[in-house]
Amino acid sequence: MGVASKEESDLWKLERDFDFKVREIIRQGMVDLSLLGNQVLSTNEKWSLDNLVRHLLHRCLDKDPAGRKGDWDDWSMTDVMRKYAATDAYASLLVYNELQKRALKAS
Repeated sequence: MGVASKEESDLWKLERDFDFKVREIIRQGMVDLSLLGNQVLSTNEKWSLDNLVRHLLHRCLDKDPAGRKGDWDDWSMTDVMRKYAATDAYASLLVYNELQKRALKAS
């Protein structure tokens, strides 16, 4: 299962760069955390991952801006870029788990 927050455009970039079919991934298991957040929290927000982390986990998403501004087309990722990507992935999983927990409590 993929977990994303407004990251569908990243998938289209992967399709373009690596020649695999994104529609199938989206259809079979992409979870948009912004949409899930609105469903579980009964809101109508445009959630970013950072905002979901702050709201649900009461933490700041500590991401070095140098990671965001790096050359993501280059295969050789810097340590800062790897940490940035890993932080996004881990934070997404934590947010997803928290939303699932809250959804189960509410039902």
